[in-house]
This record gives sequence, C-alpha cells and structure tokens, in this order.
Amino acid sequence: MSNQPVATDTDADTAAGHTDSLRLSIRKRTRNVNLRRLSYFIAVAEELHFGRAAARLHVAQPSLSRQIRLLESELGVVLFERSTRRVALTAAGSRLYPEAVRLLEQAEHLRGWARDIGSAGG
Repeated sequence: MSNQPVATDTDADTAAGHTDSLRLSIRKRTRNVNLRRLSYFIAVAEELHFGRAAARLHVAQPSLSRQIRLLESELGVVLFERSTRRVALTAAGSRLYPEAVRLLEQAEHLRGWARDIGSAGG
C-alpha cells in the first residue's frame, strides 16, 4: 500500500478556490432528507401531476405538496415548475430524478441485506 496522499473532493474544492464552508452548508441543508420525501418526489416526477401522484401514493394532495416543498427547502433548489395547468421538472429536478431512483433502489437492497443477515442469525 502506498503512503501517497489521496486527493479528495475537498482537496479539489480547495484547489479550485472553493471553501469547505459551502460543503458544510450543503451537508447541513440535506441532513434531514428522507427516503419518503424522495419517493414522493419520484412519484410526482413520473406523473407530472400532484393529484395523480397523491392518489398513487395514497396520500392527500396537500400533504404531498407540503412534503415536496420541504424537500425543495432542504435541498435549496426548486424541483418543479408549477402552474395551474401543468407540472414540469426543473433542470435540478431532472438531475435529481435518476439519483433519487438509484438511492431508493440502494435503500431497498440494504433492507433486503439486513433481513437476510437477521434471519441468518448474525
């Protein structure tokens, strides 16, 4: 194993003139992002309609809207362009969608792994 230092994202940020305070700020904002809100985001992104997404999720539409607003606040970005006639993903929403899907798939894999370990006795 080499004793060479390994470059990290933080090193690259510092080299690029960015400060660690930005990274810390993002971490603080995203600390409370939960899987349920991400699953709500995915449903709205796929349906492009809050009412249909709420029905699909078996939740009230106002509750779904509130959870999406909380997610947007936590992430510090607007995920949907909303009007009375249409819902569309913003650029940030389009970029988040595949990451959210991947994260939920990984979480499901982790749940299965934990169940397997638990049933195997350790």
